[in-house]
Amino acid sequence: MQSYYKFYIENPNFNNIGHVVATANLSDKHDRSTPSDYHWKILKCRMIIFSNPSFLACPDKKELKQVHIIINTLSDDYDSLTSLFLKFCLKQEGSIRTVTSETFLMCYHYTLTARVAPIWNTLGHDYLINNRDFLTAIGPQEGIKYNISIDDSSTVLELKPVKITLMKSDNKYKPGDCIKVLPSLNKAVVEDYYETLPESGDFRCYKDLRRHWKNIHGYRLPEEESPYYAVRFWRGEPLTYPKICLTSNFPIITPLPKSTEATVLARFLSCLRSKMSKFLGIPLTLINQEERDFNGNERRVTLSRGIIKRRGGQPALDENAEKKLADRLLHLASRGFGITPKAVRKYAFEFAERQNIKHKFDRNAGMAGQDWFHRFMQRNKKLTIRKPEDLSRARCDGMKKEKVAEFFNTLETVVDNNNLRGKPECVYNVDETGMPLSNRPPNIIAQKGAKDVVSMTSVERGENVTVLACMNAAGQYIPPFVLFKGVRKRDDFLLGMPPGTEVAMTENGWVTEEAFKLWLQHFNRYRTPGKVVLILDGHASHISYSVVDLCDSFEIELVLLPPHTSHALQPLDVSFFKPLKTYYHQQATAWQHSHPNQGITKVAFGALFQRAWNQAATVGNATKGFEKTEIFPLNANAIPDHKFIGDQESDIVESQVQSPSSQKMQLHVQATNTKPLDNIVPSTSSQQSDEAQPPTCAEIIKEILPSPLKSPIASKRIRKVSKLALHLTSPQNKTTLLEKEAKNKFKVDNKTKENKEKAVGKENTMKKMKNKAKLAIKIKSSSPKHREWHCIYCSEIFVHPPSEDWIQCNACEEWCHEKCADMGEEKGPYICELCADN
Repeated sequence: MQSYYKFYIENPNFNNIGHVVATANLSDKHDRSTPSDYHWKILKCRMIIFSNPSFLACPDKKELKQVHIIINTLSDDYDSLTSLFLKFCLKQEGSIRTVTSETFLMCYHYTLTARVAPIWNTLGHDYLINNRDFLTAIGPQEGIKYNISIDDSSTVLELKPVKITLMKSDNKYKPGDCIKVLPSLNKAVVEDYYETLPESGDFRCYKDLRRHWKNIHGYRLPEEESPYYAVRFWRGEPLTYPKICLTSNFPIITPLPKSTEATVLARFLSCLRSKMSKFLGIPLTLINQEERDFNGNERRVTLSRGIIKRRGGQPALDENAEKKLADRLLHLASRGFGITPKAVRKYAFEFAERQNIKHKFDRNAGMAGQDWFHRFMQRNKKLTIRKPEDLSRARCDGMKKEKVAEFFNTLETVVDNNNLRGKPECVYNVDETGMPLSNRPPNIIAQKGAKDVVSMTSVERGENVTVLACMNAAGQYIPPFVLFKGVRKRDDFLLGMPPGTEVAMTENGWVTEEAFKLWLQHFNRYRTPGKVVLILDGHASHISYSVVDLCDSFEIELVLLPPHTSHALQPLDVSFFKPLKTYYHQQATAWQHSHPNQGITKVAFGALFQRAWNQAATVGNATKGFEKTEIFPLNANAIPDHKFIGDQESDIVESQVQSPSSQKMQLHVQATNTKPLDNIVPSTSSQQSDEAQPPTCAEIIKEILPSPLKSPIASKRIRKVSKLALHLTSPQNKTTLLEKEAKNKFKVDNKTKENKEKAVGKENTMKKMKNKAKLAIKIKSSSPKHREWHCIYCSEIFVHPPSEDWIQCNACEEWCHEKCADMGEEKGPYICELCADN
């Protein structure tokens, strides 16, 4: 008996996809090509499938109105689906559900048959016939018998090329005759015969019937009209079918010659690659059974004129070594120290040398080849090449479970105390972002090999415009609040801005305390009435007593995010700002191309920003941001472990603080016995001791790819921990803020008094120096004037020689008195309070 050809299609991670159930609005039915409610539901399902190549969908077999859709939850599939629901008059039933194997198989099966039509048309439940005009064709036709199932990580596609002969009859069917209806091949009984389409039927004309066939089955009936029969299935009312869609018996299925099988198989797989090249965010990958079984390694299948070929030979590293290497690469990537493809090739070469493995790697370059690396990635499906996002050391250390748990406990307490549980419209998030008055050029088409590829921008570095955005968990947005750099506000700055936008001016275009209080008044005009929770970061402009007092009067509960966690816990950062900036730069680039002699001004900014805001400010982006940060619905335990980089196990060098003299004495020893993180030099097999036990594969890989070591720090100033509670508007916190402001005011007043006394003494000193200057030799200095330095706390000017000790901030490089900074006896790197708050 003829056997199946098996192919394996890589499935997406089921944790990254979601199942959405939608209901069709039957009252909206207006298309004459869909006479029944069942056909209307199928039409809506097929419209969803062909609107986005990433979706998988199928109509429900039992529920009259329901359609099942599977989407990629890591992309913008849900936003696209939401807009399609509005366009096609569909309604989502419940939230996004977990995808089961049965649902995935059902949706994949239906989507595949819908997409390959009309080149490959459905016949029965397990056949596809390769002919657009198969209904009128005479004689045997080529086809495929198929079966679809799911194993651990793949969709299994079993294919058998066959020859299909439809059993057509030229004789007229009589009432009571048993027939089969195409394309389903379901049994039915003939009830009546019509020469023309009956006026009492579901379709007004043959044109409507042809459109119905196209909408439901993917292909049109022949242009030439044929007689009709009224047939009745085992239940329901009689339906009208053209004679060409009736057959007297089940088709005759015969095997194809071996010489033809490969051609038919290659033709179907080529169509599948073309119609379903990518679904659910992953490219289609076909793997042959022979390739899957070959040495336990999965290899890609290439098809050329129907011939299935295998690439490459026996891998240089065995399966166990490659698995250990892949695990080590994933371990380092999870800690923020990912390895580049070129470095992987070097480490593979070193491993082969250490293990005395015969290989064909390039010894001159000291690394494996590109072909080995590509096949290594194909054999280890859990690996992929990704462009990482920058994550500072502070953010790595800030994301710890203890801090995050404290934040969620505070938020839960505030929500429960104010009876806001289950009220997404009352939970807001606010943050600011910078938008330059310039465009960022995207990738463009240019000549291959060209050395200089340029794209015009308005200026090299545009002036910064600050936008304060705010949204709630229900998907509602507060109109934006825009801050321009300058003093005078002009009315034309509001031209083209989104409705309700307010514009203000600050000295440098950044958020200040006064600007934030203006935003709070703006927010209070548009927010949901009653008590609300406002989640924000610990920027200095947010945590003054006057801000907290104003929020109390507006019934706004402020909840602070823990320091250095906004990238993971702030909804705006997670789902909104990135698309907003992407759309803005697209609009800015298009504007620059149409205005080559102009730059983007504050007046032109509004129209560009409005288009970007309208594209990014969707309900889906807002709700997804609160869902991904687990703020709404509130669920701290749902945050994945890989987010807590600060809690992950790390190899840290423990050392005591050494004196300067001992550090100098050990300088040479450290330079020769330690490996810098950024310059790891491969070791050789000669360094291994003959008496030592041979290391295991995992130990060698760990030695070649060691964990990064944190260098010991001789001394470190302990930064002050803020005493502010995460619940910023709590009574205890208001008292703390009031005391802090009183203390700062006392410091400023004392400094002002001291400065006045010092100014009098300096004036007397200057008079004496002028008298002595007549006797001094005047030397003209060609050096430029030095900058005047002011203390960032008391504003006193630095005078040489200084009367007090000064210290410089390592971040902003500004100076201040050690006394103003409350340094005490602490030494080491200093970060001022302004930079620490930011």
